[in-house]
Parts: sequence; structure tokens; C-alpha cells
Amino acid sequence: MYVHLVPYLAERGYTLSSAATLTGLIGASQVIGRVVVTFLEGRLPRDAVTAGIFALQASALLVLIQARSPLGVLVFVLPFGAASGAVTLARATAVADFYGPDHYGSIGGVVGMFVTAARTLAPVGVGVMSAALGGYAPVLWTLTSGSAVAAVAMFMAQRLVPPLRSEPDMNGGH
Repeated sequence: MYVHLVPYLAERGYTLSSAATLTGLIGASQVIGRVVVTFLEGRLPRDAVTAGIFALQASALLVLIQARSPLGVLVFVLPFGAASGAVTLARATAVADFYGPDHYGSIGGVVGMFVTAARTLAPVGVGVMSAALGGYAPVLWTLTSGSAVAAVAMFMAQRLVPPLRSEPDMNGGH
């Protein structure tokens, strides 16, 4: 979405300058997302936080679909960027939770390889999809659906497969 947000907004009548500014705010809000997730660590269950990150991303995309003003786009940008920043930390935690510390480096590296490949191919895929389907609306609905499915999957994952690494209890013990 980062690569295509500027042309999407330009297509909707925004100047390139304002579209680029709004898109750039995604990066700034990623830091906020990482700070918030770090603060929530140990205060809320990890599965709820991780599911919440993807649910926030889906909700933000819904806002973008409906946005008709710069304020509406800003209401998309801030939570979407925060969720994007937070997912980086959540991914690292999920690898530790599900696979333990023994092979964290190799498993995390494989996960990182797939994430990098997806981030590399996604802009091309979005371009092809928007060209083939006549605009960005189907792309946005696909991304929204994917984020919603990810929220449910991450919430259910820890219920179906017990984590190898346990959460510390709220009293400071393990």
C-alpha cells in the first residue's frame, strides 16, 4: 500500500505533494505503533495484541476505502502505520512463542525471507491487480480481507498450538 498510496490519492484528486505527505506519515506512525506494542507487552495477552494489530490494519483500510477528505485519509494513515510498525515486533515475538529460542535465528531468517519476498512482489502485484480490475477498490478490499483473516488466524493460533515460550504472569514471575 505504501507504493500505491500516492497514485491512489492522486487518482482521487489530491495533489502529489499532499499525497506524498500523507503517505510519509505512515513511516512516522510506525514508531508510535512499536512504542505502544512495547508498552502493552506483559500487560495484555500476546494473542490479543497480535490479533489487535491486524484488526487495526483492517479497520484502517476500511477508513481509507470510505475516506473523502484529507482528515479521513489521516485517520487511515495513523493507525495503518502504527499497525505496520507493530507487526514487526509481533512477528519476532510469534517466532519465539511458537518455535522457542533454540532455532529462533534460522526460523526467523526464513520468515524474514518470505516477508521480504512479499514486500518486494506486492507493489507489482497491486499494480497488476488494479490495472486488471479497473482501479484500487478491489485491491483495498483484498487487503482489508487479508488483514481481517490474519487477525482471526493470529488469535486462534495460540489456542490451537500452545506456545513453546510462555507469557510471563502479571506478577512478574514466569
